[in-house]
Amino acid sequence: MHETPLPERKTLSVEEAAEALGIGRTLAYEAVRRGEIPTVRIGRRLLVPRAALDRLLNQAATEASQHFVEETPEPPRPHVGSSLTSSTQPNQPEAA
Repeated sequence: MHETPLPERKTLSVEEAAEALGIGRTLAYEAVRRGEIPTVRIGRRLLVPRAALDRLLNQAATEASQHFVEETPEPPRPHVGSSLTSSTQPNQPEAA
């Protein structure tokens, strides 16, 4: 008998979302309570839509990369007239 494969689920349990995010169950439920992880309630079940979780992660990654670009300082530049040589004698011509 040939069985048709089930389509990928559109939602995750809070525990599954926690595992996908690499956080603990308690922290996941706290984030749900604070509204940081989007959920839908169906009956007694609290579910995290995969699409909403993906959008949340993509938005956070975009904001983090923009913040990193804005906050990354330029490397220090040498002062004009400073010598980068290891010579201890100032401005002496090299011997040929």
